[in-house]
Amino acid sequence: MKKSKLWVSVVMVIATGFLFSCEDSSNKGRHDRIFDEVVLVDSMYLELPLYRIQFDLDTGYGYYYPEKMIFKFDQKFRTLDTLGRWGDGPKENLMVRNFQINQSRSVEIFDSELNRFKIQDFNDSVYFSHNFSKSILGGSYFGDNKFIVWSIEDKAKLVFDYIDISSNEIKPVEEINILFREDHSGLIYEGVVNVSRNELFFTSYFASFMFKYNFQTGEVTHSKYIQDFPLPQVLEIGSGVMLDNAAELILDSFIYEDKLILISNVGERKFPGQRILDVYNTKSLKYEKSFLLPKLNDTAPDEGFLHVNGLIGILYEDLVGIFKVKD
Repeated sequence: MKKSKLWVSVVMVIATGFLFSCEDSSNKGRHDRIFDEVVLVDSMYLELPLYRIQFDLDTGYGYYYPEKMIFKFDQKFRTLDTLGRWGDGPKENLMVRNFQINQSRSVEIFDSELNRFKIQDFNDSVYFSHNFSKSILGGSYFGDNKFIVWSIEDKAKLVFDYIDISSNEIKPVEEINILFREDHSGLIYEGVVNVSRNELFFTSYFASFMFKYNFQTGEVTHSKYIQDFPLPQVLEIGSGVMLDNAAELILDSFIYEDKLILISNVGERKFPGQRILDVYNTKSLKYEKSFLLPKLNDTAPDEGFLHVNGLIGILYEDLVGIFKVKD
């Protein structure tokens, strides 16, 4: 299975949070970090603000939100081609929640506004399109008309389902869904999904919580972050709900070799204003070490991805830093 990063976002519920300002905390669940060396080897400005960046071999792809377009670029981030544009037509997009590149270098797109999955190339040819019968937040495609998708259902609960559109079968992934039974779990545990080979990794923005799901065995492994904070509280305001002053614990997560890397928003007092990469083992989800990220052009990092030749890319607004980490 291709590696891909997918965002779980609650679109009908308002959430608020404050930036941790990368300062130390006195919470009882905190453990000391073990720091290792990271080296900045290059930095490049982007032509446009791109997000959800991913590389397939030496070619990169990113999402340009204002025009709902996907850009293709080389490893120096020079634009090679674009795909799609804003709209609800077959070749257009309203909200690309996530995308992944398949073996033919076509793009597999999940559009959460249109509840649509499609396969499209950079000639704007659409090879396959399907509108789901339920509202989705995102998904991953297995081929052969089979998917795993996630959505928000009754009382804003986060739900994962297997869908086979050949047989019109929807099967809840109970091994995962049991983790999100509480009301408003889609808000409390809003986060990022990474799919790598036969496993799905979930990391929450506001809750100290992550899990791994094995597609072949159905096994679920879950854990907390190195900094263990209480779950955010939900406030009911009129007919809506919001998080009560919730701290954003992480900004992003991505897979690097056999590591799950989190861009932490929980800093260290002795390194004020600097964000940190916390590294966890993908097999056990146990913490291993951390890398201190520098500020670049007076901006802080907020998204990470695997670059080429075993390097790590970190997005700083319109600037990308390329780093080499110690093995």
